[in-house]
Amino acid sequence: MQKEKADPPKNILYVVLHGLICLVDDGDKFTGYLLDRSNDKFIQHVYKGGDFGKEKEKDLEKSEILQLKGVDDTGNERLSAKMNPVLKNPKPKDQTFFARNRIILKRPNAILHFVCGDPGDALKDPKNELKEKHCLISGTRVFQYSFKNYNDVNVSGDKSFSWNCPNAAVAVFHLYNEPEEDPGGVRSLQHSLNEFNDSLGFMQADQVQLTNAVVTATFGDRLPPGLTADQVCALAVRDRVAAALKKRSRKEEEEFIITYGKDDRGGGGGTQVCGGING
Repeated sequence: MQKEKADPPKNILYVVLHGLICLVDDGDKFTGYLLDRSNDKFIQHVYKGGDFGKEKEKDLEKSEILQLKGVDDTGNERLSAKMNPVLKNPKPKDQTFFARNRIILKRPNAILHFVCGDPGDALKDPKNELKEKHCLISGTRVFQYSFKNYNDVNVSGDKSFSWNCPNAAVAVFHLYNEPEEDPGGVRSLQHSLNEFNDSLGFMQADQVQLTNAVVTATFGDRLPPGLTADQVCALAVRDRVAAALKKRSRKEEEEFIITYGKDDRGGGGGTQVCGGING
């Protein structure tokens, strides 16, 4: 008996969160904090959002707060404490010195993880502040939503940022807080280590500490319909990933995004895992 083909997705929005965006569960919603990395003299982050490949057209003003509107209120997904380091009692500092930008997100229908690394014994938690002591760090998180009318869906800021959902069965909004270029080597590893530990200070964790940068790509979710591997990888290697995917099947692509980058510079899509603590 021939299997029936699944219906193609319709009225789906993916919000793809790249890099150092600390997510805090506020009960009925999430707040994503884009931490300021301007004090790093060697590796600079970009703070951008918008359609895939056009994020440069949508710079975020400093201290701007974004909010997703118009999606359905049907989501009840929580952040996995196995795929993310999650504090039991987060206390985010409310100063723009730490959090350059914020985004307010409704609770999604699903959360997917990519650019994942295993810190192993390098993640120290002597006072049991984490929900799960043995967890991964995910550099890309994807919030999946449904909506009824694309005209109602947008991401708007309290200053000048604005993004409107396109008329498409599957729409994607990207938000970045990570480097456009990664030189690799010791500087990149130190940068990754510093940003994670600085995020612990932002969340006022007591004694949690990361002692080594996370560099091994280990596991990620399967790509959902409408997303491609170059849309969930690290920004610094996006062009290389796109070029490598041109002659691959969808199945090969799904395997590729998990294993790509296992070289002397580490994993996470060809670079170290860029991420922070969550709550």
